[in-house]
Amino acid sequence: MNDYEFVKEIRNDIIAHYLKDCCDMFKNTDIKDATDPYWQTALKFFAELDDSQKQILFRIIRQVTVDTTATLFAVLDGVTAPLGGYKGDFELLVDGTNIAGDLADIFLAAEEEEGA
Repeated sequence: MNDYEFVKEIRNDIIAHYLKDCCDMFKNTDIKDATDPYWQTALKFFAELDDSQKQILFRIIRQVTVDTTATLFAVLDGVTAPLGGYKGDFELLVDGTNIAGDLADIFLAAEEEEGA
């Protein structure tokens, strides 16, 4: 697996599957079935939105997910401030080959390319 394939798989798992699952949970979970207080509050909030506002919320969730994923890739690539002052470089090894270095750029280019 190379850096492009890795980013493609992460995008598929996080952006496509996670977001679909998240949207489905909002749409299909009955408030009375939720046991977590945070989730109950989120479902009550969602229930008060009209369809247009729900779509806006889903776009916001998607953008936050994209931004978070890109930031994590940037940390692995070594292009952002080091974590907790750590001075070393990160390596993301696949079969002994470091694929970090351009992950954030590849990810953001794929996002832009697909018109997300």
